[in-house]
This record gives sequence, C-alpha cells and structure tokens, in this order.
Amino acid sequence: MSEVFKIWLHQASSYFLSIPHSSLFIFSIALVVVLVVMLIYRFATDVKRLQESEFEIRKYTLELNEANRKNDKVALRRLKREEIRLKHFRTYASKQRLKATLITILPLMSIYFLLSITFFGQQVAIFPFEIPLIGGYVPFYIWYLLCYMTMYLPLSRAFGVSPNMNFSGTRGPRTLSRDSRKRN
Repeated sequence: MSEVFKIWLHQASSYFLSIPHSSLFIFSIALVVVLVVMLIYRFATDVKRLQESEFEIRKYTLELNEANRKNDKVALRRLKREEIRLKHFRTYASKQRLKATLITILPLMSIYFLLSITFFGQQVAIFPFEIPLIGGYVPFYIWYLLCYMTMYLPLSRAFGVSPNMNFSGTRGPRTLSRDSRKRN
C-alpha cells in the first residue's frame, strides 16, 4: 500500500487508535463480520440437509468404532456396504462448507488486512492480569481473534449453523428427545 494511503488511514482512524476505543471498535467489527458470515452461511447452504448428513456420518462412525471394538464381523460387513453412501454424505458436507468458505474468505481477509495495517504495532486492549508471552497489553491480532472466536460459537448456534456436537448417536435432526419418547 502506498504511504499516502497509510497516512490517510491513520488520520481518519485516530479516534479508534486509543485503547478503550480501539478495543470496542475491533469488537464491533468482529461482531459485524461474524454476523455477515453467519448470514452468508445460512443462505448459501442447506443447513438442515447438512446437519442430517453430519448426523449420519457421526452415527456411522460410532457404529464402526463399536463394531471394531467388539470385532463384530457381520456388523463390519454391513458397514462396509454402507461406506459408499457415507462417502456421498461426506462429499456433500464438504462441498457445502467449502461453498460458504469461498464466498466469505476474500472479504474477511481484506477486512483483516485493512485492520492489521491500521493497528500495526498498536496495543488495542489491556487485560486485568498478565498473560505469559503477551503481558497485560494485547496486540491487534490476538484481540481480534479472541473477539471473533468468542462470538462465533454462540452466534453459530443461534443461527442454527453450528454442527450438533452430540456424539452419542441418540439424537439427530429428526429424532425425538428422551422425554417426548417416554410420553408416547
């Protein structure tokens, strides 16, 4: 980038270069970025079908591990026949995630690049305690990463794009909860 643009960018953002303002500014930018990523992900993928595919993959993996552990030859043969079907599920899930990633990667990288130029060498936040290798003052890249990751998980669950992390194999996208099964 040209030096003139860097100077202009620093002058235009001088208000946001001091610590309380820079922390809030980066937090709000990270929040907007996460919201945009969630919206793009939600509209670019078939979330319900993706969750069903992931559930089938997890279920197959659990059954395969159980059959290997018990050395059950019949179950292993049955699971071997289902392997092609599972490859289709894995391919579909990978394509859906890649599609959303390809749409969002360039805008995200450009935003991060502009912010890293603006806050290069700046301490943007202060922790109330010392962290090994960092200290009490937090540089831009660590603060942005903390803000982004802190908001990503709860918002991905709120938008319904987070994979179901239940690996027990008892619940999936279209199964009933244990309480509702007892009532029926």
